Amino acid sequence: MSSWILGDVHGCSDELAELIERLALAPGDRVYSCGDLFHRGPDPVGVMEQLAALDARWVLGNHERTV
Repeated sequence: MSSWILGDVHGCSDELAELIERLALAPGDRVYSCGDLFHRGPDPVGVMEQLAALDARWVLGNHERTV
């Protein structure tokens, strides 16, 4: 079981999808975000959908506070 920590995705869902594919997550692996998932990039909803599908956990960053 591995834990993966992401940061500063900034709404870039295509890049997040590529990263998730490269991680080759195994059952039981956990994904955590240390904030700044949304705001600047082109697809914040796509980012949220991908992380929700992984049952990821996250803390709020300064960009989440502006949304």
